[in-house]
Amino acid sequence: MASEARVLRCCVCKKPYKYKGADPYLLPCLHAACAECIGGKGETITCMFCRESFDKGKFIFLKDAVTQAETLATTVHNEPSEIKCTNKDHNLNAVSWCKDCESFFCRSCQAAHNQIKSSSIHRMMSLNDMVAADFQSSRSFCPDHESYALDLYDKTCEILICSKCARSHHKHCQSEELDDVVFAEKKETEEDKMKLAAKLQDIQRMVDESNKKEAMMRERHNTQKDLLTSRFNSLRDIVTRREAEVRKALEFRHLSDMDEARRVSNKLKQMLSRCENAHSYTGKLLELGNKSDMLMLKKSVKFRTEMALSEEAELFDFVPVHVTFSKESTREFGKSLHTVCDIKTTEGDDGSYLNLYANFEGPTNDGISSSEKNVPDRADGDQKDDTRPVEAERESVDVDLESENGNKEEHKGENEEGNGAERIGDTDPISYPALKFDVERINSNKVHVNNKGFLVNSKLSAKGKLRQYVGTTAVTPLPKNMFSYWEVHSDFNITSEIQQRGLLMEIGVATESSLDNNYCMSGQVGSKCLAIANCPIHDGICAKVWSDGQRMRCYENVLSTCSGTVGTLRHGLLYDGTRNILTIFDLNKMVQLVALGEGEVDDDQWPVFGAYNSSLAVVQIKLVSGGEIKTFNSKISMLKGALKCVL
Repeated sequence: MASEARVLRCCVCKKPYKYKGADPYLLPCLHAACAECIGGKGETITCMFCRESFDKGKFIFLKDAVTQAETLATTVHNEPSEIKCTNKDHNLNAVSWCKDCESFFCRSCQAAHNQIKSSSIHRMMSLNDMVAADFQSSRSFCPDHESYALDLYDKTCEILICSKCARSHHKHCQSEELDDVVFAEKKETEEDKMKLAAKLQDIQRMVDESNKKEAMMRERHNTQKDLLTSRFNSLRDIVTRREAEVRKALEFRHLSDMDEARRVSNKLKQMLSRCENAHSYTGKLLELGNKSDMLMLKKSVKFRTEMALSEEAELFDFVPVHVTFSKESTREFGKSLHTVCDIKTTEGDDGSYLNLYANFEGPTNDGISSSEKNVPDRADGDQKDDTRPVEAERESVDVDLESENGNKEEHKGENEEGNGAERIGDTDPISYPALKFDVERINSNKVHVNNKGFLVNSKLSAKGKLRQYVGTTAVTPLPKNMFSYWEVHSDFNITSEIQQRGLLMEIGVATESSLDNNYCMSGQVGSKCLAIANCPIHDGICAKVWSDGQRMRCYENVLSTCSGTVGTLRHGLLYDGTRNILTIFDLNKMVQLVALGEGEVDDDQWPVFGAYNSSLAVVQIKLVSGGEIKTFNSKISMLKGALKCVL
C-alpha cells in the first residue's frame, strides 16, 4: 500500500489529485497532468518532474486510468469520509464497494442490496480491505447498444466494439476477440517490464560503482596533495613558483576527471530515473489497467519503454593521477626546475600508493639525474626549439595532443572515404560521415577537447587557428551531393544562478567565410544554428533557432536556470547537401524541430560546435557520428518523415 499512501500530484501545476476532481491525462513521459493544465494556454506543456516539454499539436493525451485508480484508492484509505454512497442521493458515508455494480454503498443501502435476490450474489467488499486493483472495471458496455458488452477489438478503427457493432457499421472492419488481443499485449508488456528490471539492476550497479570510484578519486587526490606539500617543503626556497604551477595542474586534472565522473554519474542517474518511471508505470498498467486501458495506452507506454531500452549506459574509466618527482643536483636545479615535479596518468595502474615514489630518482655519478640527461639546457633567452616540446606536453593536461595530431590524416580519411550509406525505405540514401572535432583549428584559448573526446567550455594555454569563434569545426566539410546525418549529445551542469543573457552551447553548419567573424555563429549570414541560451523573454534556458543571421523561433525552457541543475540534450542534424537544407531533431523527444534554408550550395558547409560561459555552467559536447549512431524504430520513423518533407 506504499504507492497508495503517497499524494498523487499533477506533474505541471503539482496540485494533488482529488476524488471527483480534475481528470488526469497521461503525457508521453508517463507522468500525469490534470485536465486544467492540458486545456491551458500555450502550444506546449512541460512536465515539472522530468523537465520535458511536449507539443500539444503533435501528441494526443489520453485519460490516465492508472492514476485515477490510485487517486480513488488513496482517498478511500486516507480520507474515507469523502466517499459517499452512490446508490441514493442522501450524502451518507460509504462503507463498502460492489464490484459487479461498480458502486459505493452506505450501511442501509448495503443491507437492502444484499436482500435483493438478483444482487445478493454480487461481490461486496469493505472499504477498509480494498486495494487499488479492486477498483478495476471488470467489463464495459457499448454506448450505442447498452445491453451488449464491448468484447471485440476493431483493429481497423483501433476501438472497442460489441458484437452488434461488428455486424452493423463495422462489418467491413477487421476485428478480434478482446481477450485474445489483450492477452498478447499483456504478454509483450510483461516482457518489456522484465527487460526494464534487468536494465535497472545494471544501471544501479554502475551508479554504485561510480560512487565508489569518486570516493577513491577524492581519497587519492588528498594523498597526492599531502605528498606534494611534503616534498616541496624541503625545497621551498627555490621551488615556490613551480609548486604553485604543479598544484594548479593537479587541480585542473582533478577537476577535469571529477567533471567527467559527475557527467557520467548524472547521465546514469537520469537513465535510472527514466527506466524506474517506465518500469513502475508498466507494472501499474499491468495491475490496474483494464482491457481498454491496455490498448489505449499501449502506444505511449511502448514509446517510452523503447526510448529507455535504447539508451546505452556508460561507465567512466578511473585512471590514477600521479605526482612524480626527480631529485636534481643543487648546481643544476634552477635549470631543471620544470622536471622536478609533474602530473602523470598511468594506464592500467591499480592506484597503489607505492607507485607515488616510483619516479623519484637520485643523482647520477656526474651530478645530473637520469631524467635530465636527454633534456637540453634551457636558458632565460628565447630558445623556441628547446622549450616548445616540453611546454606542449605539460600544458595539455587532459588532451593527448600527440595522438590527436598523429591521427589527423587518419581522421580526414574517415571523413572522406569512411562514410556509410544506408537507405531508409525507398528514399534517397543518408550518409553517416565519421566526423571528428578539429583539434588544430580549435580556439583553445576558450575551449578544448579533453581526453574523453568531448568539447569542453574551458581553455588551455595555447591558441589554435580560430581567434574569434568560441568553438571548433569538424575536420572536413560536408559533401554537397547527398544527405549527411550526425548527432550531438550535450551535458550541462549549471554552476551558478543564471539571471542574465548567457549563451551556453551552439551547433549547426556554417560557410568558411562566416566561420571566424564573431564569437558565435547565431547572428552570422551563411550559418544555420541551434543555440542553447538564457532567454529573458521566457525567463529560462531556451533552444533558439537561427538562419542566416535571423532568429527563427524559440523552444521554451529546455533547462532550468537554477544552480545545481544537470541535464543532457541530444540533437540530430540532417544536412541536404544538394539543396542546402539543415533539419534539426530533438532526440530526447524524438521530434523534428525545424528545417532551415534552401537554395544552391556555393561554399563548403562545415559542421560547427560552440561552448560558452564556463562561469555559468560546465558544458561538455559529445559528437556522435558514423558507426556510433544507434538506430531504432522511433528514430527511423522520424528520419523518414523529414526526408518526405525536403524531397
